[in-house]
Amino acid sequence: NGTGRINENLSGQAFNSSWSNAAGSTLEIEGTLMSTGIFNASAVGNTVNYAGLSSQSVKTTSARTYHNLILSGSGTKTLGTNTIINGDLTISSTLEPSGFDLAIAGNWTNTGVYNNGTEELTFNGTSDQQINSATRVDVFDLIVQKSGSTLSTDQDIVVSNSFTLNNANLNMGTSRL
Repeated sequence: NGTGRINENLSGQAFNSSWSNAAGSTLEIEGTLMSTGIFNASAVGNTVNYAGLSSQSVKTTSARTYHNLILSGSGTKTLGTNTIINGDLTISSTLEPSGFDLAIAGNWTNTGVYNNGTEELTFNGTSDQQINSATRVDVFDLIVQKSGSTLSTDQDIVVSNSFTLNNANLNMGTSRL
């Protein structure tokens, strides 16, 4: 467990090569992450930070699951599949979902750009969650599916297609939906 920073690419030599981010560890990558091989980032408390100054593809993990995901640096970060985040999502660069859905069980912090298209954004944590954003949040489909806990936000949310509130509380404060 610890922190690893890779300033270039991390590549497996064969399709069965693998990298597992251990519980509580942090991996910061500025290049391509495992263009060949298997990547696992679902261990509790681990964090992956895509920190490149140029565009990066967010690696499809073995279970399509990250625990904490940070998208930093100046390059656009692009999803390659529907992605589950069991912890927090932090965006300080540009996130391009490319038609792929996001499910977040932790908090959403956005000081960068979220380029919504036709994706579902789901908040499904079992405890209270927070949307912290520098600007209003624009989404296509918003699903708040929780077990009686609350999703709170400090910004307006604009939903362009559908909004589903299932067994949850939504605290907008002075913001608008």
